[in-house]
Amino acid sequence: MSAPNVPGRPGPVEKLEARMQKVSLAISIISMGLMCAGLVDILFGGTPYSLPGEAVLPFGDLVRLSGGSIGTLAVSFGVILLGLIPAIRVSLALMLYIRIRDGFSTLVTIAVALELLASIYLGAG
Repeated sequence: MSAPNVPGRPGPVEKLEARMQKVSLAISIISMGLMCAGLVDILFGGTPYSLPGEAVLPFGDLVRLSGGSIGTLAVSFGVILLGLIPAIRVSLALMLYIRIRDGFSTLVTIAVALELLASIYLGAG
């Protein structure tokens, strides 16, 4: 059961979408900044870089902050942040639907979250 909308006032779903847009924009700007800074470091820092090469560092190297230059680490973190946007959006939606006690939307969002987790797990292999 969803909360009623009051005329002239955004409902919970509209508020969620506005919040998700702000979060997505902020993460995108941070990611773009990291990737641009990393690319500048790679191009002008004397780090040998050639294509084709690894697009990002393996996760283990990122956690240990090893395996590459500062530029490669920055680009890798930027790419990972962009990849987190769908997970953040699904999490925010799930919290909203649980809060407003919308059972059907909650079940659909849980299914989407499970699909997202499965794709991450299966894609990592």
